[in-house]
Amino acid sequence: MEKRRVFGSLLAAVLAVGILAGCGSNSPAPTSTKPSGSGSAPDTVGVSTDPESLTHEELIQRSDEIVIGSVTEISDGYQLSGDSSVYTDYHIKVSNVLRGADESDNLTIRLSGGETGTLVMDADGEAKLEQGKLFLLFLQRAETEEDCYTVIGAWQGAFALSDKGMPVTPDVQVLTDGETTDITCVNSYNETETWALQDVRDNIHTLSEDGGNEG
Repeated sequence: MEKRRVFGSLLAAVLAVGILAGCGSNSPAPTSTKPSGSGSAPDTVGVSTDPESLTHEELIQRSDEIVIGSVTEISDGYQLSGDSSVYTDYHIKVSNVLRGADESDNLTIRLSGGETGTLVMDADGEAKLEQGKLFLLFLQRAETEEDCYTVIGAWQGAFALSDKGMPVTPDVQVLTDGETTDITCVNSYNETETWALQDVRDNIHTLSEDGGNEG
């Protein structure tokens, strides 16, 4: 198996352009193919997203949408025409909208990384999402499709919800108007990065009163 590891901000910029181009059924047709030889293994490529470091306040200010939701479906990895990178779509069922105008029950997040028939791309530093958990997500709307988003700051913008150290499952209602919560948000990539959900809600309210996002 051929292994290559690619680092640097130039590749990160290329990934960002591909991710923001849109996702879902209106995307350019995937160009992935099956291995040509019987039993042949796909190549493996590692990339580093190397995102700009963001504070909690900057995550809030830069987000088009801040939601709590769960992964209902994960697409196969695919490539876009003219783009050698691999992407994966995560379909999200939204349970709470903390900030934003999109009231849809479902949305799609495109992340870099995934596996096609001929290529495995491991995106180090990308947000990590999985089924069976509730996530707090800080999202930026893609340029071409209303219901397609990327995660702000790569790994920095995705938090799994935790109740006394146990993952919160999608069937749990974690926020009710007027009530406080003891739920903790644990970063999906760096588990030492935590944020109390009540503080998230309070910070969103404070920053919204102080002038909204930065656009």
